Amino acid sequence: MLALRKILKTHSNKLYITIPNEMKNRELEVIIMPVTDKESNQFEFWTDEELNKLSHVQLGTTIPDNEDFSKW
Repeated sequence: MLALRKILKTHSNKLYITIPNEMKNRELEVIIMPVTDKESNQFEFWTDEELNKLSHVQLGTTIPDNEDFSKW
């Protein structure tokens, strides 16, 4: 699926968007939403607190393995 996201600054009540050729002559859904300051940042960095919590994240789950591998 091809998607297009464009953040524009409005100066009037009109918006102009140039779409890629792959989207010509197709039915498109256009969603217009305000952008918060957080969303307008290109990168979101983790805080020191979040980085410290990474070492405490349980990455695996214990799954009981009762299979008899000797029959293989």
